[in-house]
Amino acid sequence: MIRAKVIERKGRSPVVELPLADWRRVERALARAGERTDVRAYDAAKRKAQGKDAVPSAIVFAILDGENAVRALRRWRKLTQLQLAATAGLTALYVSQIETGRRTGSPRVLRALAEALGVDVDLVVPRAAAAARASPRGRR
Repeated sequence: MIRAKVIERKGRSPVVELPLADWRRVERALARAGERTDVRAYDAAKRKAQGKDAVPSAIVFAILDGENAVRALRRWRKLTQLQLAATAGLTALYVSQIETGRRTGSPRVLRALAEALGVDVDLVVPRAAAAARASPRGRR
């Protein structure tokens, strides 16, 4: 049992005084609770990613180095533009225009492409648009 003493202070928040041994037990319990929270967060992320393969680091680095994400992911999946377009409910021309940067694609189109590629939509959002949303100057 934890032996806590509440100390009331005039006009200020009360404080709690604990023997050191009890405080150490509280610290250990908090650490275990934090570990459980981390495990729960990991499990939730894993459930969210179910059915989606982990994208190889080479593909991620290619995207970070400026390669179009849709093109890199499509090639990784060994799909033609026509196959990707058919799966996403688009035309091959539209996919080509997204890959070359002539079009960015609406949120609906990007979700369809991500779903067809089996990845999270965050991976197919054009980097310039993502950077603009992330930077304070991009929010006007």
